[in-house]
Amino acid sequence: MKTFVLSLLSAATFSLSFTATAQDLEEKKVFSESPMVLPPAPEAANLLLFYQSETQSFYLDTKSMSIAADGSLRYTMVSKSKSGASNVSYEGLLCETMQKRSFAFGRKDSTWSESKRVEWENISNSGVNLQHSTLAWDFVCDFNRISGGIEKIVQRIRRNESIQRYH
Repeated sequence: MKTFVLSLLSAATFSLSFTATAQDLEEKKVFSESPMVLPPAPEAANLLLFYQSETQSFYLDTKSMSIAADGSLRYTMVSKSKSGASNVSYEGLLCETMQKRSFAFGRKDSTWSESKRVEWENISNSGVNLQHSTLAWDFVCDFNRISGGIEKIVQRIRRNESIQRYH
C-alpha cells in the first residue's frame, strides 16, 4: 500500500512539473515585432476595394502588401468617404492574436507621419472599425494564421470570396 501511495505521489509530482514546464515554455514565447518599413504612397491604380459601409469605402494598396517575418500582414489602407474625404494609413494585422496596429498615417504631400501608438489592438467586429474585421475574417486569417500568400489574399478580395464560407 505504501508503495502504491508513493507511486501516486511521484506521478502527481511529475505531472505538476510537466505542467509547469509547459507553462514556462508558453510564457517564454514572446512576440518579436518586425521592423517597420514604410512603403511608397499609394497610387490609385493599385487600390483594391475590400469593404464598403454606408458612408465610406475601404481600399488596400496591393503594391504595399507584404507578410512580415513576425507573421503579420502589412498593408496600406485608403478610406474614402462619400463626401470626398480620404485617409491613408499603413497598418499591420496579426492573425495569431486577431489584432491590428497603425504604424503611420499618410500626409497630403505623400509622406508618412508615424503613429504615436505602439500597441497592437484587438480587432472588433462591431462599431466603426468593421473594415478590420472584414479584412481579417473574410480575406486574410484562417483561424490563427494568414491563409495563403499575398496573391491568394488579393485574389479572394477581387472575387469577394470569404474564407469563412468554407468553414
